[in-house]
Amino acid sequence: MKIIFLDIDGTFLDFSGIIPESARQAVLAARKAGNKVYINTGRPKSELYDNIKNVGWDGYICSNSLYIEDKGIVLRYESMDSELVREVCEWMNERSIGFFLEAQTDIFPNEFFISESIRMLGNESVELFKKSFPNMLVNKPLVYDGIAKINVVNRKEWLHALRERFGKRLQIDVWSRSGAVDEMAEITVPGASKAIGCRLILERLGIPVKDSFAFGDTGGDASMLSFCGTGIAMGNASDEAKSAADHVTDAVLEDGLAHAFKKFNLV
Repeated sequence: MKIIFLDIDGTFLDFSGIIPESARQAVLAARKAGNKVYINTGRPKSELYDNIKNVGWDGYICSNSLYIEDKGIVLRYESMDSELVREVCEWMNERSIGFFLEAQTDIFPNEFFISESIRMLGNESVELFKKSFPNMLVNKPLVYDGIAKINVVNRKEWLHALRERFGKRLQIDVWSRSGAVDEMAEITVPGASKAIGCRLILERLGIPVKDSFAFGDTGGDASMLSFCGTGIAMGNASDEAKSAADHVTDAVLEDGLAHAFKKFNLV
């Protein structure tokens, strides 16, 4: 038995939300063959919509391993300190910085998120948000409890200021929501990484690292691509992801996932 950890955006589906049928069938075939397949994503569970969940998985690793679920059993559910979340949010609201908060139950955008997204990323990126992450654009009051990550529309001057102010207490990285480089900044607990979830699941199941496979496309996936026995980057992956991987397959919309599953005898 092998164990497979799959990133979602840019790996299992493209940034417009399209899941190639070949990818869906590859996951089903891998599980039918006796392998286990886990989502390992930066998204919270609240952003795993039915088109993703209904494929069928052995479990979910969300929010860079702050939430881990195996066969319906929650193994880890960690969040940021609520007072620190409040402090960061108030600091950013005072400066009209666009951001949204991620919890496992819901998403909470601030009043500047949409306007700043349009200003910095353009209307096209916001339209992609609407298709792929509809909860992200629903206005609702901010909450500070149970927050796993704060995601910020990235302006370099604010990123520097955030790191100066909060970098000693929080982990601050950059990532992409629609495939462009460093569109967003991500604020979370120090040490959060996708590799943690891989390790905990492998230990729980008693599966050696050499029998694990990780698939990803960005720098946020690099930790699990390096940790697992075989790391596979998508053809559309960033240079950082490709450098961390053992193999590069085709792009997500070129049936890259299915090709790699066949190459490594996972189906």
